[in-house]
Amino acid sequence: MVVGAIGYLPHISATVMQLFVEIEGFKFSKTMGICYSKPPQASTGKKYDDDSDIEDEERMDLVYQSVRPTRKHDPSIAPTVKRLASVHLPEPPTDGTQVREALLRSTVVEALSALLSPKQLKHLGSLAVALCNETSDRIISLKKNKEVPSEAARALGEKAQQVAQNGKTVTFNLTPSNSEGIEEAEELIEHTFSAFRLVIEATRKGGKGVILRLLNCRDLAAGVEEVKQRLIVAASLANLIFNSPNSEKDSPPQLLQSCKTEDAADFWHENGFGDLEIVSLNTLLLAIDAWVREDNDLQLISSDEGIYFDLASCHNYETVSLDRFLDFLGSASLITDAVRDCMNRDEYLDSLDDNNDSSPTGSKETLEKPAADKIMNKHYFGLLQNALQPLSFGDDFVQHQKTYIEGTLAWVFHEFEKWAAFPPGKEDRRVLWIKGGPGIGKSAIAAELVRKYGTRIQEGGRASPSGAQPLIAAHFFCKSSDASRNNPRKAISTVAFRMASRERAYAMQMRTLLENEIKRRMLRACASGSEGTVEETFDMLIGDPFRAAMKRRGAGAGDVLILVDGLDELVPGVTRQQILQLFGRQLLSLPSFVRLVVTSQETKDIGMFLKRYRPYVLDVHQQSHENDLKIYLQSVILPSVGVSIPDDNDTLVSSIIDQVGGSFLALRLVHTVLQEAAANGSLTLSQVEEVLAKHGHQLIDFIYKSILDRIQTQLEEASGGDSELLLMLQTVLQHILAVLVISKEPLRLNDLHKLCCGVRIQSKALTKRLVRMLSPLFSALNKHSGIEPLHQSVKEFLVDPNRAGNHVVDIRLGHATLATSLLTVLQENELLEAPWELISPDRIHDNLLHYALKYAHKHLGQCMMALVEPSASGEADYGWKNLAQLALQQWASTFICSRTAEKKAIVAPKSHQPSSTQTSIAFGAWMLLQTHTMQRKRVLVGEFTALSEAGQQLRAIGEITDSTVMLFFELLRDLQLLYGAHWAPCSTVKDGVEMMAPHIPVTSQLYHSKGWLTIGAISGSSRLTASLPVSIALRPCLNTMVGHSGFVFSVAFSPDGERIVSSSSDKTVKLWDTASGETINTLKAHTGYVWSVTFSPDGQYIASGSDDKLVILWDAAVGAPLHNLEGHSGSVRSVAFSPDSSLLVSGNSDKTIKLWEVDTGAVVNTFEGHSDWVTSVAFHPGGQHIVSSSYDRTVRVWNTITGETENTLEGHAGFVTCVVYSRDGERIISGSDDMTIKIWNPIEGTLLLSIDADEAFVTSIALSYDNRYIVSGSHDATIKVWDAATGNRVNLFEGHRDYVLSIAFSPDGKRIVSSSDDKTVKVWDAESDGKITTLDGHTAPVCSVVTTADGSAIISGGEDRSIRVWESATGESFKTMYGHDDAVVSVALNSAADRITSGSRDMTVKIWDFKTNSILFNLEGHTGGINFVTYSKDDNIIASASKDKTVRLWNAISGECLHVLEGHDAWVTSVAFSIDCQRVVSGSDDKTLMIWDVSSGETLQIFNGHSNNIKTATFSPDNVHIASGDDGNNILIWNSTTCETVYSLLGHQGAIRSLIYTVDGRYLISGSEDRAVIVWNTISGDMVNKLQGHGEAVTSVCISADAKKIVSASDDLSVKIWDAAPRETIKTLEGHKDWVACVTYSKDGKYIASCADDQAILIWDTVNGKIAQRVSGHKGSIRSVAISHDSKKLASCGSDQTVKLWDLQTSQLIRTFEGHHSSVTSVAFSPDGKFLVSGSRDFAVKVWDVEKGKIFHSLYEHLGRIFSVQFSPDGKTFLSSSHDNMVKIWDTHTGDVIHCLEGHSGRVWTATFSPDGATVASGSSDKTVRLWDTTTGKLCSTFGGDGGAVTAVAFFRDGRYIVSGSDDKLVKLWNTLTGELVMIFDDHRGFITSIDVSPDGKWIVTGSGDKTLKVWTPAVF
Repeated sequence: MVVGAIGYLPHISATVMQLFVEIEGFKFSKTMGICYSKPPQASTGKKYDDDSDIEDEERMDLVYQSVRPTRKHDPSIAPTVKRLASVHLPEPPTDGTQVREALLRSTVVEALSALLSPKQLKHLGSLAVALCNETSDRIISLKKNKEVPSEAARALGEKAQQVAQNGKTVTFNLTPSNSEGIEEAEELIEHTFSAFRLVIEATRKGGKGVILRLLNCRDLAAGVEEVKQRLIVAASLANLIFNSPNSEKDSPPQLLQSCKTEDAADFWHENGFGDLEIVSLNTLLLAIDAWVREDNDLQLISSDEGIYFDLASCHNYETVSLDRFLDFLGSASLITDAVRDCMNRDEYLDSLDDNNDSSPTGSKETLEKPAADKIMNKHYFGLLQNALQPLSFGDDFVQHQKTYIEGTLAWVFHEFEKWAAFPPGKEDRRVLWIKGGPGIGKSAIAAELVRKYGTRIQEGGRASPSGAQPLIAAHFFCKSSDASRNNPRKAISTVAFRMASRERAYAMQMRTLLENEIKRRMLRACASGSEGTVEETFDMLIGDPFRAAMKRRGAGAGDVLILVDGLDELVPGVTRQQILQLFGRQLLSLPSFVRLVVTSQETKDIGMFLKRYRPYVLDVHQQSHENDLKIYLQSVILPSVGVSIPDDNDTLVSSIIDQVGGSFLALRLVHTVLQEAAANGSLTLSQVEEVLAKHGHQLIDFIYKSILDRIQTQLEEASGGDSELLLMLQTVLQHILAVLVISKEPLRLNDLHKLCCGVRIQSKALTKRLVRMLSPLFSALNKHSGIEPLHQSVKEFLVDPNRAGNHVVDIRLGHATLATSLLTVLQENELLEAPWELISPDRIHDNLLHYALKYAHKHLGQCMMALVEPSASGEADYGWKNLAQLALQQWASTFICSRTAEKKAIVAPKSHQPSSTQTSIAFGAWMLLQTHTMQRKRVLVGEFTALSEAGQQLRAIGEITDSTVMLFFELLRDLQLLYGAHWAPCSTVKDGVEMMAPHIPVTSQLYHSKGWLTIGAISGSSRLTASLPVSIALRPCLNTMVGHSGFVFSVAFSPDGERIVSSSSDKTVKLWDTASGETINTLKAHTGYVWSVTFSPDGQYIASGSDDKLVILWDAAVGAPLHNLEGHSGSVRSVAFSPDSSLLVSGNSDKTIKLWEVDTGAVVNTFEGHSDWVTSVAFHPGGQHIVSSSYDRTVRVWNTITGETENTLEGHAGFVTCVVYSRDGERIISGSDDMTIKIWNPIEGTLLLSIDADEAFVTSIALSYDNRYIVSGSHDATIKVWDAATGNRVNLFEGHRDYVLSIAFSPDGKRIVSSSDDKTVKVWDAESDGKITTLDGHTAPVCSVVTTADGSAIISGGEDRSIRVWESATGESFKTMYGHDDAVVSVALNSAADRITSGSRDMTVKIWDFKTNSILFNLEGHTGGINFVTYSKDDNIIASASKDKTVRLWNAISGECLHVLEGHDAWVTSVAFSIDCQRVVSGSDDKTLMIWDVSSGETLQIFNGHSNNIKTATFSPDNVHIASGDDGNNILIWNSTTCETVYSLLGHQGAIRSLIYTVDGRYLISGSEDRAVIVWNTISGDMVNKLQGHGEAVTSVCISADAKKIVSASDDLSVKIWDAAPRETIKTLEGHKDWVACVTYSKDGKYIASCADDQAILIWDTVNGKIAQRVSGHKGSIRSVAISHDSKKLASCGSDQTVKLWDLQTSQLIRTFEGHHSSVTSVAFSPDGKFLVSGSRDFAVKVWDVEKGKIFHSLYEHLGRIFSVQFSPDGKTFLSSSHDNMVKIWDTHTGDVIHCLEGHSGRVWTATFSPDGATVASGSSDKTVRLWDTTTGKLCSTFGGDGGAVTAVAFFRDGRYIVSGSDDKLVKLWNTLTGELVMIFDDHRGFITSIDVSPDGKWIVTGSGDKTLKVWTPAVF
């Protein structure tokens, strides 16, 4: 890195001093890009360059002299060389390449400062030569060093001679006027000194250690290679200097020469402003900031609003004129003094005070009086600028002004004024479109329009009759190479800021917002993207304030004109669509006086977006434009090469104009070519013609090639024939070009150097030289500006091998370079170290850090994709592949680290211990920077997806083998599956962390890792890991899209899968980006629920159907409505396009189907035939048929042309809700609320397959594009995937909290999108295994399976004769045991999990050592194959059942046979021990069960009752029952004592092969030949779960000890792991149409009362679960109900602000209590029924006298909304809980507060008294349940702390148990004495709203957001 300067200096350079306060001792501090603190300063000299400090008295002239190379050098240099040989070298730090470079440079600078006199400095060129000559001379001694190969030493000597050859040509007299010469001198000396000292010290003892450490080399051989590379750099630099002509910078303008400020001219010159008299405001601020930075009091002045507004005029916030700069300087002697004077002034003068109208209540005339700059004075503009962070286009204006020719564009100005003068309200005049091809000068036109019409403040923009000019109030310049200028939020904030400086009324409205701190924060949050969608940002910043401001506008106010340049430069993708919609729809949705000026090429999407406004088109390709080209040619180009053309001869001019094709860009390139041709003198007309004739009509490409050819020639000359040197130069140039081409934003020169330099060798001077060579193609306006291409066509040329040929740039190299170097930038700036706090966005000042955080990982993703794609043969390789692999390794090793042993011991089941690696602190810091500092929450979703998918592809092709990189891929996959679904939708980092934490699998590298703990600690989250049971698998939800405010009825993918469209009950249609989940657009035109939406197959259109009876056809690109299709008389329920997108079909509640023509919107046909609502329609893939479904329970197939019904498919028993065609058209799939999916033959009308949909209404279905899978959505809030051939369920996705209403597959089949009543859209990974894990490995049917007690492993036996052991968490097989000679049909495991017993058809039983896999005993004696083996519960005895009709009992320790049990007449198929180990039961093909005494072997009982062969039998855990299954599909439950059948279980359709009880005996699991596993409730005999997914018979089932997982084995060769999820629900009560708000039991237990948001009160009969009564009368949502203690009265309250009293028997209204001023949330009876207490959102608690109907107390002690109220059992007190985090206990008689229960850290949703009144239980959003003593008011205990907010609590009658409900959908039962969590109920699909316990304590009733009530039985009672 180049730092400092060479000279006779008392101090080393400022930059060096920033890095090292003291050379000796090496105390250093890296210069930071974060504003933690000011960097240390040392030098006080004036600043003349970023990297140098030079005292005035030491200024000297720099000259370049060509001196013949010589071996001799100035004798005066010899002593210096000698002393440099022994100068002290400081010990370097242990890390930091750039730090070591700086230390080496500073050491040389300091040494030379001490050794050389000022006169000797001019001989530094000779010094470089001398050092190289000395190096060459000493090579001989180096060759003798055995550590260095002689060949390496010889090569080093050659390179030293190359530097000496041209190094002497650079002699130096140092002066600020040429700081680049100083840099070059420094580099030559540094590199030659490094070689010199290494060679000197190679023979010294111990001396070489320091120089090697400074060079960061491990040994001498590496050091030689290092200095050799340094000499190559030095030789390249010296040769380039030698071969380069002198180039003088433009002199500063004359005005600066006479300026009183001494350093003004030097400042202007040093910053590259040259002869400019106008500069960018932002660039000037940066330049001043750098110039005065060495003064500690003047740090970061660019953020000082006083200086900003002193330099800016009130009319122009883009550029600064030289005159204004001089005004700013005033009479100050130095620029530093001028800055200090400005910062000390009180610049915040409120101009409104001067006008006496600062009050917002003034009259309209008064408020409109001041101009916008008076309303928005410096202070408020500073606030607005800080909030919005608008973009500046100053550099664009300066650049265009440099090329502007006076006299041109007059025709544009005329047409513009003509258009602007049109009266407002004319829709065909709202847009002026200036269009033309590339390089035509559109941006120059736009810049001149802004300069001429946008730099004043006036009231409006339309030209008035008085001749006032129009005003451009705001402007935005798009640019493909700058991501910020492709950002819709930046466009909104920039336009808002500009308008506030021009439009008075709008400025006043914005000031009002700024005066409110909360609104000011919201402005910033929306502008930055941390809050709201793009549309909401528009409304917040422009739409709402502008509409409000319009009320203040005067009647004569002009139009508001907004200019947008370069719409065609927007990069394709989401942001392009959003910006098009912003300018094409949202801005123009404002009043008609808001008008738009657009410049662009004519593209399809821009044309579509503009055509609806019938724009006034100004085509640049016309005669007037050609005249401008001629003016430029004749007045500038030809005179510059000495050519003058007679007025009567313009043939040459016309020829040139024709050759450039009307392009200003091509004409400027012609200028370049002619200037080169005229380098030796003026040209003649014929010479001009000759030069241009060579180029033909491919002029631009030819000139680009010529420039690159010339650069190549220069490099060859500079290499002097050295191939190694030439390769180095070409490689560096390729890196520079590759980075310039692919960079997302323009990079400054210093930043470009940091990113392009090699891993260790850094030459800034060489970088500058090469960039200067490229200046005809890439250049910066000044040293503070980014380097940009001459035109977008430069990049297009360079990446096109057909155009660029051998000059083509490999973008892969650019991505690999940036992926590596940007990570280094983050590391060296310490951003990836452990943070102390969340870093706010305004603390990242450095542009390069911004770039690194936004794009480093995206460049890494491009590297990964490049590695996936095969390289073409013959491609030039500049090392991109190695660099890309290096980048991957660096990112992986940065984000992944080892997990220490002590950290691995986390409380979890043994099989679920964390991985051996974890995410690092660097990862945690990076995530916090992304999500908080950079506010990139949503954007990361798509980026993680892209990275993960690239990683999976790399893994699949085996390109990467590095283990750390493979772990990095796993981390990316985890982030893909977790981040978008849980973190991204949250508004804060803390919320995101807490939402994501419970879902992190314990085996993930995220789990309890350094990175995750860092994130949690810094974000303030206390919930970092899930509670047990831990997660063992990732949910497949990739993204959750939140934005609709109503139910989301329909979703669909775009044909390319990049967008999703959804429709909702909120009457809108939304477009989403699939990858990120960001809202692209919201389409508003419907006035009713939008039931259906879809994309056309060509992607051009969207169609939507609504309750408003309309079908609307939208332009998919810009979201504009194209046609309103009218004709239906009811709600449009479904829409679908024909395959060719020419037709649209719609189905309606009016029972008809209509066919529409897309182009015209005309009705083609109406189909009639259904007798009820049409619910769904779809086209045949060939377009000749349409299929429809209906509430009439039929599916119909229609002929598209005739409209006739060709087939009616009948068979559904309920409403048919959805229907689709298969992709080949050979099948129709329909779904129904009869809980089935049916597959039909559409031609024959026959049913092919019926699928049982797991007892859930099917709401939507979709078919994968390969026809293999059906996906369905249902009322149980789940998404299921089915095998379309077999009907087996293969996947289950859970995550929605309410009905799933719509479902769709992505075109590539990798994604599923769903929508729900929960108002969300979710994207799922279709390839994820969901709840089912399949263990594949056996090569023949699997006969038996068993799990370890802790659930960590699964053991299976199969017909392939093997026993396999599987890891439960991963599904991987880690042991395989062979030993049997035939099928292993049964396996068993002892409780210690150290022995496995297996039985085989080979007639043997084997006992295995689990750890060693060795056989301990081979038990022989059976004369037939073994059917079953099992252990007794004490592990002492093994029982085996055999085909020899016997059961044998074996000693499990010794292997001795204890008994042979004989008595069966056929094969014994099953055997099981009782829990007490005293009995054993056997089942046989003789259809009997027999119970035997274990100790004696005698028969105790025989059970007869089966009519088929018995295949399995088992004892219940309490020994009371025996379950047995036969091959006739029957399961019988027996009393084990009486031998009587208790009941039978019917549900299987095949033989029962396996039975097992859960540990608590509440459930029985069965496996059958019908391929299903069924879970049964043993109390009621009901089927509670049916698990389908196997392809063949289920042969064996077992369950984990925690009853969470069921494992099954099958003849399909697989073992599957299922989520057991047994349900304890006894009844589900359905009847409400909206979420249930409250439930309560009557005191006699006969009734349950419930209320809901559907305005209904339902009274349920607790015996039959049916609705006994309906009570209605409230005018809004009902929030609470209560039943009096005598069960005669009912009280209710709701959002209508009333409390109502009802007769419970008659449902008649008795009385209405009014007095609350907001929604009443809770109501309760006193025990004697005399009083009611109510709580409300008006913060009030009221006690009512029931008889009198009057208020007894009105209590206003709470500071927030009241959520719950309740009387104590004795009625003497009552309680209330509130939003203010408190519970208050009141005296009923006096109304006084007795106790205030404080302790919750969140709002208290619920509180209740214990039955004895001694305790209060409260539940809060802090996720805890707390118990309080009612006597003392003290806290007794706290339960919970994880899960969700506690929304409901209730006591059991004995007070020993509490039941709580929360918004995580769980109901929990707690022991109040121990705090132990006893039980969890998880059957609800929505948040829990209310809980009550029946008076007898046997039942729990819960109400939920899923619209149901559920009645539960707690088994503990």
